[in-house]
Amino acid sequence: MPISPVRRANLKGTLTSDAPNYLYWTSSNGQIGRAPLNASGVASCGGTCPAFITTGLNAPSEIAADSEYLYWANTGTNSIGRVRLDGVTDFNATFVQGAAVANPFGIAVDGSYIYWTNPQSGTIGRAPIGGGTASTFVNTGSGTTPYGIAVDSGNVYWGDTANNQIGQAPLNNPASANPNFVNGPQAYTTINQPYGLVVSGGSLFWSNFGMVANPSIGSVPLAHPDQATPNLIPAGTNPYGLAGSERYLYWADAATNSIGSATLSGGSPTTLVPGGTSLVGAAVTPNQFPDLSVDQVTPNPALTQSTVSLTITGTAFDSATTVSVGNQNCGSVQSMLRVLR
Repeated sequence: MPISPVRRANLKGTLTSDAPNYLYWTSSNGQIGRAPLNASGVASCGGTCPAFITTGLNAPSEIAADSEYLYWANTGTNSIGRVRLDGVTDFNATFVQGAAVANPFGIAVDGSYIYWTNPQSGTIGRAPIGGGTASTFVNTGSGTTPYGIAVDSGNVYWGDTANNQIGQAPLNNPASANPNFVNGPQAYTTINQPYGLVVSGGSLFWSNFGMVANPSIGSVPLAHPDQATPNLIPAGTNPYGLAGSERYLYWADAATNSIGSATLSGGSPTTLVPGGTSLVGAAVTPNQFPDLSVDQVTPNPALTQSTVSLTITGTAFDSATTVSVGNQNCGSVQSMLRVLR
């Protein structure tokens, strides 16, 4: 709908949404759990979290999410599963199969592809995000055991638990892979069995599953892989799969059957106990409009400035979602952002 001149004022506020983000986790007993995340990044079920998906899974390991689907690695059936975020629609436990899917463990997605680790063969597999032929994308090298995996706009990263190091390969040139992108010394004080990886806020984070005396989440700035912080966050007993949002990290603890959470900068973690067994992977749904502050737009001196609170209402973050100022409907997010910019 048209935006009236009054609404073309230099509005100040923050875009928020009534559509909750969710935290998901996998259990090796063949289930996927889910809990809503509030605006402070805290997950809570109001008690024991019920199972979200209970059928059709076969030894699921790690899990990933985008704005439409959940994806998980079925170690028991050598396949990648996919379902819409409602946990029901378009459920396909064997969405990706083939010789390049061999006992998969870690999984990550970007806008174009699904990536997974094959620990036993020392490879990274890849398939189109919409489905298609699976292929070997990276050979991580002889004697490597890739488990955790993460991807950003330029690279794919994997955690090598056999050598306690993190590898990296450019998406546009996987043959130039660097298996020692972040390398832990033999004393295992930096990296120890990195089963979970995630990229957020310009840093790479990993779970130190093998640090029995001091289990932790480690981090390193992507621009300075030689400046690792091995014990950024104390992480329970056996931190496994790892997920991240714009502000928070979440990890599955396989020993305590709990989900830990902390800010990207570290500090004291909080704990959600979902009531699962042998938790493995963790994932969060992405926010497509993270920290979009309307008062960052260029002021228009010809218009009167108004200070308001903007709220996106709808079931998902997308360009067609309705924007309201107070009780006034202002059209779609796409139209509103075009006006504000």
